[in-house]
Amino acid sequence: MTSPIFGALSDAAYWDDVYRNGRRPYSYPDIAGNRFHLTLAGILKRHVRPGSAVLELGCGGSLWLPYLAQAHGCRVSGIDFSTQGIRKAQEHLGRNGVTGGLYQADFLNPPADLLGRFDFVYSLGVVEHFEDPEALLRAFAEFLKPDGKLLTWIPHTAGFIMCLQRWADREIYDRHRSLWLHDLIHAHVGSGLTVVEAEYARCLDLSMVNVYRWPLSSYRRWMMLAKTVNLPFRWLEQTWGLFLRSKWFGASSYVVAEQIHR
Repeated sequence: MTSPIFGALSDAAYWDDVYRNGRRPYSYPDIAGNRFHLTLAGILKRHVRPGSAVLELGCGGSLWLPYLAQAHGCRVSGIDFSTQGIRKAQEHLGRNGVTGGLYQADFLNPPADLLGRFDFVYSLGVVEHFEDPEALLRAFAEFLKPDGKLLTWIPHTAGFIMCLQRWADREIYDRHRSLWLHDLIHAHVGSGLTVVEAEYARCLDLSMVNVYRWPLSSYRRWMMLAKTVNLPFRWLEQTWGLFLRSKWFGASSYVVAEQIHR
C-alpha cells in the first residue's frame, strides 16, 4: 500500500479498471500519427544515452519500454502495483520481442536492489495523482545512479484541457492535483534535482481528455473531433518541427532533471 504521507489520489483498483477497460489502441508508439508519441520520442532522443539502464515508474501497459529497448538499445525495467497494468506491459514487451524486468510492487516501497541502479528514470502521468509531488520526486530520485536523469511527464492539470476533463468525467478529474509547470519545476528543485529542460506540450490536443468511460459511440465521436483538431498541429510538428507551446492550452507539461553529485 502506498504510504499516506504522499497523499495518493488513486489506488490499484482504479488503475486495474483503466488498464482493463481503457480503450488503449497501441502496443508500440505511433511516432508518425500521434502527437504525444512524437513529442516524447524527441525528448527521449535528446536525453537517453544508447544502452542505458532505464526504469519506468508506473509502467502499466507501457508502450515505451519496448520502444526504448529497440530504438535506443536500452536495458529496460518497469514497476507498477496494478496487476492488469503489469500484465499489459508484459504483453507489449512480448509482442515486440523484447525482454525486460517488470516488478509488481509499490514504487514507494520498492525492491531494494532497484535503488541507485538506473541511468534514466521516467514517469508518464503519475506525479499529478499525489498531493506531495516534491516528496514523491525525492523518492523517485532514489532509483537514479549519480548523474542520472529523471523525466516527469504529466497532463497539464491546471489548464484548459483539465477544465474539459472536469466536464467529461468529474471522478477522473478529482484524482488529479492541479499543477502548473512552475509548480512541477519547483518540486524537482526542492527534491534536490537540477532541471535541464521543462516545457508545456501538445497545444489543444483534445485526446488528452480521458473519456474511456463514455458510451462507445460518444467516445468515438470525441476521438474523431480530437483527431480533426490535431491535424494542423501534427502537420506543423512533423513537417517543420514546430511545436507550439501554450501555458493555457497545452495538454501536457514535462520536466527533465539531473541528479548531480559534485
